[in-house]
Amino acid sequence: MVIRLAQSMGLHRDPSLISSLVPEESEIRRRLFHAIAGQETALSVMFGRPNGLGFFDCALPRDISDAELFGVKAPATVHPHEISYNRYAWELMEITRDLWYQSLPPSPSFQLPGLSLQDLNDQEEKVHYVQALILHIIVNHNVLVLYRRPLLSDSHPEAAEPCIEAAIAVAEGWKILQDSFPKIARIAWMQWFRAFHAALICLVALRARETKSHLKARAFNSWRSCIRIFSRIQDQNDSIRFCWRALSRLDNVAKRTVNIRRRLPVQDLPRRNIQDTSSVLRIGSSTSREVGSEENSNSSPAPSAGQEIEDADIFFPEANGESSLTQAVSTGSQDTYNIDGYDNEYNDLLLDCGQAFDSYMTHVPLPDEALGMQPLTDSAQYNIFDLDVANWPFWLTADQTATGQAE
Repeated sequence: MVIRLAQSMGLHRDPSLISSLVPEESEIRRRLFHAIAGQETALSVMFGRPNGLGFFDCALPRDISDAELFGVKAPATVHPHEISYNRYAWELMEITRDLWYQSLPPSPSFQLPGLSLQDLNDQEEKVHYVQALILHIIVNHNVLVLYRRPLLSDSHPEAAEPCIEAAIAVAEGWKILQDSFPKIARIAWMQWFRAFHAALICLVALRARETKSHLKARAFNSWRSCIRIFSRIQDQNDSIRFCWRALSRLDNVAKRTVNIRRRLPVQDLPRRNIQDTSSVLRIGSSTSREVGSEENSNSSPAPSAGQEIEDADIFFPEANGESSLTQAVSTGSQDTYNIDGYDNEYNDLLLDCGQAFDSYMTHVPLPDEALGMQPLTDSAQYNIFDLDVANWPFWLTADQTATGQAE
């Protein structure tokens, strides 16, 4: 609306084309328009929306201070005025942009700052560390925005990996910012919005059959990290709380996507009269299975792979009500998960990807059928990438079901 108002006032046209304007008014119009243009450009990049500026030929403001503009003679100084700084910075950025573009490698990469907070000895090093970290988040979020639209289209499978990598980088950077510099992380809403955006892309990565196994594992870790942090900071403002509610509900979708089993601690495992099934399913340490071994000798045969087992055997049914037995190896007090052959340890969940996708969001694909990404935003007639909470579905924001906090 601000852009339309500015255009209706003719601010997008250079004041030199309007003969009736005095020099002071012409300069004010230039400064006002470029302030609007800068804000519009920043917001369009942030939200991934089209830039609404359209055509304009308004020149940059003149190199004079505000005081001189209104006839106040400013004292002589060797320091540049703010407007001159902006003007020269603009020209320098244009030159730098051209040089940077010419020197780009085929696949540019961005890494988190290599130092830890304990390695920083003085305040200046901490400032540089924070600047590098925030720049890392901004750059990767821009990459995410560039690849997000083709990611949601089946016609551009090559866009998936750079978009997912960028989302993981944003989530990792935000975690460092929250853990090491929480006050700085609270200054601007853009920080948590970028993390929310990245978390949604990680969910897309978990639901996509074509996502590589190592990316699924990293995306899952980033997804859970974002949920934990949003849960921790949800009381800061209403917008963060709405984002946490949305993520906590969508976490159920993520869990159904990857076939989740929950393991009880060894001391809480039910004692059942079954034979040792270590060749098929091992739960708990070896000592816990030896208890009551004499009783187990008279028990029924252990289920083999593919057979249904009772819910009390610490088994959670998969999507569509189908049950299957997934082999797992105990690691003491920790769980393990396996995502398409990628092994890693995780304290909460045991995953086995490659199973049926949850029919809540889309139908179960056939073996030779490609899974489209568009149902994430189209099938339910809503857009979870929209920052405006008023446009979210009721089930994401309703208070009566706000019990879906990730464990």
